[in-house]
Amino acid sequence: AYGPLTLKKGLTQDNFLYSWCQTTFQTMRTVPANVLISLLDEKREPVENWMLVHAIPTNWDATGMDSGQSQIMIESIQLSYQYFMKM
Repeated sequence: AYGPLTLKKGLTQDNFLYSWCQTTFQTMRTVPANVLISLLDEKREPVENWMLVHAIPTNWDATGMDSGQSQIMIESIQLSYQYFMKM
């Protein structure tokens, strides 16, 4: 068994991950999904890819919400999963 994986990224308006987490936490129903994670280079081209199999969100958080500063809001999502594969 693998421990949970935490992903962090800048928050965007069009966000499937946020919707997936929100639905899971509001309804208390888990909807497993396979999640593709891509490491991108400076040209936004994939360098490495991994697939999390049967992943479910277990935690979601956002930081950087200070109206007095111009910080980028960072989204943090914790996922549990059965296993992963390098693609």
